[in-house]
Amino acid sequence: MNISIKYRYIINLLILLVVCTMQSCGDDDSYDVMGDPSNKVYLREQTTTLSGENFTIIHTPIGSLGNVSLKFPVYCTKEASSSLEVTIEVDNSYIESYNLANETSYASVPENLINFDKTKLVIPAGRTLSSDSINFSIADNQLSSLTEETYLIPVRISAVNGSDNYISTNRNIIYLSINTEERLINSGAGVSDIEGSQESDKSGWTATLSTTPSSQRGTSANLFDGIENRNGYWYVNGISGAKMIIDLGKTYTDITALYAYISPISGSAIRYSNDGTTWNELGTTGTSRYIVLYGTICARYVEWTFCEGSTFSLYEFGIYTK
Repeated sequence: MNISIKYRYIINLLILLVVCTMQSCGDDDSYDVMGDPSNKVYLREQTTTLSGENFTIIHTPIGSLGNVSLKFPVYCTKEASSSLEVTIEVDNSYIESYNLANETSYASVPENLINFDKTKLVIPAGRTLSSDSINFSIADNQLSSLTEETYLIPVRISAVNGSDNYISTNRNIIYLSINTEERLINSGAGVSDIEGSQESDKSGWTATLSTTPSSQRGTSANLFDGIENRNGYWYVNGISGAKMIIDLGKTYTDITALYAYISPISGSAIRYSNDGTTWNELGTTGTSRYIVLYGTICARYVEWTFCEGSTFSLYEFGIYTK
């Protein structure tokens, strides 16, 4: 019986120690980001990995689109005993080590493109948050200058009250990433955004599949007959992943949109060509029949790679031109 009481006492003591340890670790007012009891100034969200400060720039024939801007404050782990002036800077020397550690290949953004409305913030006495925030941005008219696939902007705390004694050693930097892509399809546009009109004369247009369907109903001519119901459609089976080459009969110089009443449509890849030999990527379809373009393309041939699926219903295909 005495042994049992002794074991219960030891177990209860261990439980008490665990609870006390958890409470101590969770006390942000007494410990630094990783347990340092002294007051430290830090940036939130990340240490060595990206945490949502990601931006995308889309390069199109009519310009570069995107919104590269961010507003952020600075913090300290305990209430400041006196006013703390915090200096922020971009330090591209961190990019090489980041790339090595994460097996990435980020490029640096030219510093003359980066705008900060200020480089110093103040944490007032008695507070743990700066009274203001820094506004970071890259001007819209500079987005076209960023042509690498990915960029990284390391933003770090360089000084607090003129020294580094107050700077957190593990949360003193955040990484802002920028991804760029070239895009011709305006996925957010609809029929009301199309410039020009749909070509009505489709005589001489043809469509050829790269593989023979396991079964079919109708013919490729149904794609261009203007009938958008089951009285005039081309039903094909067994062509998942196959390609269809559409010959428009001549070169159209100002194509602003494609019309593809094809089901299913989402996830189909499209290329275009003037000679049927040299191809240019147009993009991947969404769910709309109206494939609206940024600007215009010049093409005679359209290559349509079917998405995954067992059967396809091909009702109508057309183009819009200025």
